[in-house]
Amino acid sequence: MLANHMITFQIAGYLTEFTGGRAEIKIDADAATVGEALNQLWNAHAGLRDRVLTERGEVRPHVNVFVNSQVMRRDHVLQVPLEGETEICVMPAVSGGAKNFTTKATKTQRRIERYWNWFLVFVSLCLRGEGAS
Repeated sequence: MLANHMITFQIAGYLTEFTGGRAEIKIDADAATVGEALNQLWNAHAGLRDRVLTERGEVRPHVNVFVNSQVMRRDHVLQVPLEGETEICVMPAVSGGAKNFTTKATKTQRRIERYWNWFLVFVSLCLRGEGAS
């Protein structure tokens, strides 16, 4: 039997629409792997699962998962073992653009800069471990 430990999920971007607006969720879990921890998260926020995993149970290509500030390979992240207190950041990839970039350059450039700046701030917070108790 596994000992319970605190798992802090950092949820970013549009994914918070499926967590009741919460960007940080803490659970006391006995999960042995990231996949088991995520299953416990899905129990509380079922709509989030389909945005993070494919129908085959694999992490979607446009979703990034960080475990304790470490980038994880998408095809192995669900099997990563957990020990002690753990922080799991789930973040959709940031992308953008416009069909006719030359006529919409100013608006599109501002949007891309805004999302890029947000992305850099979020990643730096995850890497520094801020938000975790």
